[in-house]
Amino acid sequence: LTREQRLPVVVALREEGHSYRAIGGALKVSDWTAREDVSMAQVRGTSHLPERVAGQDGKSYPASRAKTDRQKQRENAHLGRIKTGIASS
Repeated sequence: LTREQRLPVVVALREEGHSYRAIGGALKVSDWTAREDVSMAQVRGTSHLPERVAGQDGKSYPASRAKTDRQKQRENAHLGRIKTGIASS
């Protein structure tokens, strides 16, 4: 699947509460690719993420961990590159 084909599927699975690892495994992409797809959807304003997700072990986990200031800076820089089309696919 191309990113454009995969994006709505990744977003739908994440909104249902699936982990990035589970999404990646189901779509035969890396969990990081699934993360990037969700990030792109967030930039476009097309995703509403859950507070909790189900891990592959069946347990419930917070959808995201509290981020350090450095992680926030990196994420903002990455999202800025996605917005301008600089990030690699």
